[in-house]
Amino acid sequence: MSTDTSTDIQNLLSASAEAFAQQDNTKADALLHQILALDPNHVEALTNLAFLAYRAADYDSSIKWADEAIRHDIACARAYSHKGIALMAKQQMVEALKILEAGARQPEPPAELWINLGLAYQTVQQFENARQAMQRGIAMAPTSAEGRSNLGSVFQASGQIDQALVAYQAGLDINPIHLASLSNYLMCLQYTDNTNSSQLKSAAVELCQALESHATRQDSTDSALSDPPSGNYADTCAKSPATDQMLRIGFVSGDFRQHPVGWFFIGVLRALTEHSNVEIYCYQTDSRQDELTARLQSLAHQWRYVLTHSDNEVAEMIRCDRIDVLIDLAGHTAGNRVWVFAQRPARLQYSWLGYPASVGLSAIDGVVLGQYMVDRVSQCYFNEPLIVLDAPQFCYTPPDYLPDVKPSPVDANGQITFGCFNNIAKLNDGVLRCYAALLHQVPNSQLILKWKSFADPNLAETVLKRFHAMGIVKTRLQLRGASPHIDMLNEYADVDIALDPFPFSGGLTSYEATWMGVPVITLYGHRPLSRQTYAINQTLGFPQRCATNVDEYIACAKKLVARSGQLTAMRFDLRQRAESSALTNHGVQADELLKSIRLSNLFDSLEQTN
Repeated sequence: MSTDTSTDIQNLLSASAEAFAQQDNTKADALLHQILALDPNHVEALTNLAFLAYRAADYDSSIKWADEAIRHDIACARAYSHKGIALMAKQQMVEALKILEAGARQPEPPAELWINLGLAYQTVQQFENARQAMQRGIAMAPTSAEGRSNLGSVFQASGQIDQALVAYQAGLDINPIHLASLSNYLMCLQYTDNTNSSQLKSAAVELCQALESHATRQDSTDSALSDPPSGNYADTCAKSPATDQMLRIGFVSGDFRQHPVGWFFIGVLRALTEHSNVEIYCYQTDSRQDELTARLQSLAHQWRYVLTHSDNEVAEMIRCDRIDVLIDLAGHTAGNRVWVFAQRPARLQYSWLGYPASVGLSAIDGVVLGQYMVDRVSQCYFNEPLIVLDAPQFCYTPPDYLPDVKPSPVDANGQITFGCFNNIAKLNDGVLRCYAALLHQVPNSQLILKWKSFADPNLAETVLKRFHAMGIVKTRLQLRGASPHIDMLNEYADVDIALDPFPFSGGLTSYEATWMGVPVITLYGHRPLSRQTYAINQTLGFPQRCATNVDEYIACAKKLVARSGQLTAMRFDLRQRAESSALTNHGVQADELLKSIRLSNLFDSLEQTN
């Protein structure tokens, strides 16, 4: 290769890197292809194309480019890294682990490979391997906020909340507006049982002020997009009605699938679309799709897939769609786009369903909550106004494959079995001490804990040892990992009484237990997140299953134990009661949401326009 050609390639590489930094992926792609025209075997160009394709969610092309790079240089660890994350995105975890581990055996694996390997280990519930890989990557890139945030997610997924918070804070110390660290930190705070209202509210406000300040500065320097974003958006935008007679409501979420948000959203979405003057736009921020996604897509008037669009592009897309009310279904959960909301692309912006806590953005005009989710002091936890519906927070749509209710297992085995199928992050020391005390007071009883993280035998053993230190032998405990959804629902046939964690109570988990006929004991407080199961029990007329402290909690459970001969009858009655309750009345929920919009200043401006 001539000196001139080498110089041209280096110039093209620099230009492509600059284009990528400016999020001009089209230009970066074209420049990298120019390099391949000069040198078809250029490994760095092939590797960069693999990453560009991954960022564009074209995972098959990403794998193809990575394979080509590895073919020319078997020691190119970055190519292994890019192929690995593309395979992870395709849910091909066995192949992803194999390729990432192969990359780790190359002479000089970069920090990104170790961090991606850590993510892969975390996904398959190998938490010690994940921690070691993450820490190795962080040692190589100590100023990586992303690495610290990912390490925090490993700790959080294994129930180590204090360590997770330290890791997330380290990411924020490196970059105060690192979105993953910011959202992960605020989400993780919700699991703590030693954080008061002012701390939760202040943390959200302080962190989001930096975010909004940055968004404002960026908005003042960036010009608006001259054309709609790439893809089929230009075509669908042209089909929007030419008049302003419609109320356009946009929903933003990464959970339009078999996820708590998906199951709670589909019924209200259907009810909203029955209003002739309402148009629904959904902005999907995640690549995962399933049968429920297809059902949701069939109901929405417009569906925007925005994973590969920048926050600025999404905000401009929303403005082009002329959305009147933009509703965030994510808050600070995975896949959120809070930066979009910080730019205020819609006149009225709400937070709802996915995050019943303060988002912290001044650009959020209200957090929507349902009956029984708030009391007289709940506002103390929020920077935003609370909008309380005269309807449940969640209305449930069970899957078509919902199993039949089974008799209470105590009838067959003569012993009470308690169960908790909640996220391990909710099982703090106070919760485990409460469960252990209950087991002590109900002789011969057992406890089933089920969550995907228990597939890690080391983590399961750690939890068993924690119970052993409280006098509970392992033969009284069952720790179960993940299973297909229908199988998990069937496992409620093994549970007599469900135990809700605290202060972060169950949402979908408690609805599923209820629909399977299993009564749920809950301990509630002032935070809406601690009142989710309380709201279910109150709606169904079971205040006696709600406690305000641990002693009451244990007493509530023991009262049900004393009626063990009636538990089977209670199970069948519970499902019937739930199916005919307000917990399924999506029409009222939709009407209440629209009522809150009509009571806002936005509705007045729409009326004047029309």
